[in-house]
Parts: sequence; structure tokens; C-alpha cells
Amino acid sequence: DYLGRIDHQVKIRGFRIELGEIEAALLAQDGVAQAAAVIREDGAGKRLAAYVVADPEASTDISELRRQLQQGLPDYMVPSAIVRLDRLPLSPNGKLDRNALPAVEWQGRGEIIAPRNATEEALVAIWREVLKRERVSVTDNFFELGGDSLSATRAIARVQRELQVALPLKAMFETTTLGQLADRIEVLGWANAGPLAVEAEAELEEGII
Repeated sequence: DYLGRIDHQVKIRGFRIELGEIEAALLAQDGVAQAAAVIREDGAGKRLAAYVVADPEASTDISELRRQLQQGLPDYMVPSAIVRLDRLPLSPNGKLDRNALPAVEWQGRGEIIAPRNATEEALVAIWREVLKRERVSVTDNFFELGGDSLSATRAIARVQRELQVALPLKAMFETTTLGQLADRIEVLGWANAGPLAVEAEAELEEGII
């Protein structure tokens, strides 16, 4: 569900969002000099994407930037992709040219690392289906592949159903890679089933979240 308006207000997955709020949250982070937020589309649907220009004297880590946004924004307002640029494109009158922002490449981190155990193998299969991605490596980040809070909830539900491990949704945001998430599941064990993910998935089906 997507609705664009001239004031840069959008509606996605039933939530009305001001892109300016996301941009303001990005600009409030240390090391971010400029920011822009837009809607992008891939094979899995409409997603939020953000572009940032870092302060030349700052070292801006995208994963840390995402974690900071999660502390101040609802999950549905955290961009699925944050792209670092040298500068934002401007129109002849000096305003941000959103149409000139580069396309987002929903891809992983270079070389594909195959699953090393049964847990990683199961997670690769789940991520491929949930994210509609052919290429998934144990070094990939769920959100860099185009994930968002909605797809993360579906992935968590699949983990509980198939691995019999109940994870909180925040686990998807706290772990950097598929391999790290697999390690967390291994620590919890394969028999830690609970109602959390199943209830969340039921709410998704009912359109509650």
C-alpha cells in the first residue's frame, strides 16, 4: 500500500510516514551531514531507503547508524537500506533532486559463504524465501538484502516454526549477519519454542502490524 504526496508524506503498509521525520532523525546522528529518504521498489515490494552524506571528519558506520535509528524511530520508519554518498544530487535551483538519487542495490557483502551447519542452512532458506533473494550468504545482513520490520517478523515466525526457537523481533536488528543470528539460535537451543513469533505472524495476517 503506497501513496506519494507532494509534501513527501507516504503511506506504506498502512502507516502514514513523513519522510522529513526520517531525514531529521538521520541528521541528528553524529557524523551525518546530509540526508534524504525515499521509497524504492524491488521484487518484494515497496521499501524505505535513505541516503546520507557523512561529515568528512567523521567515520560513519551504517550498521551503527541503523541501530541508532531503531532507538528513536518505530520499526516501520527505519529504512531497509542506508546508502552512503559523496554528495546529494541537486536540481538547477539548488534543491534536492530525489529522482536523481541512485538506485538501491539490494545485495550482500561480496563473496558468498556457504552454510556451515544445519542452523545456517535453515536460515539461508528462510531468508531466500522471505526476501525473494536467490543469493544469500552467511555474511549477509538481513536489512542490506532489503529486509524491513514486516519481513523480519515473518522470518522470526519461520524460525520458530522450523527450528523450534522463539526469538524476539529485536534479535533481527541486534545481529549483524546471518551467521551471528545462527550462533544466537545455537546458544538458545532448538527446543526454546514459545508463542511470540506465531502470535506476531497471526497479527500480520490480520493486518494489525
